[in-house]
Amino acid sequence: MIRAKEKIERGSATPAKVWDVRSDGKGGFTRQAVDPSSFRRAQKMSSGKEKEVMGEVWQAQKEIKSADRTANPVLEERKRRRR
Repeated sequence: MIRAKEKIERGSATPAKVWDVRSDGKGGFTRQAVDPSSFRRAQKMSSGKEKEVMGEVWQAQKEIKSADRTANPVLEERKRRRR
């Protein structure tokens, strides 16, 4: 089941049925059927964009000087216990 879900999320498998669920503004939702093959194409295109966003995040983290970074409390506790 998990493998099938991952394939659908990556866009390598076509799901049986797909719905676009949106808020109707009144506290409820409206559901509209979407063509599974068009959904798969959209998933394939969006998977590349996620990688670009993560690349930007990693680049921003590299640009911050180590002295300006907040210490990770878990790593600090490990250092303290090893002493």
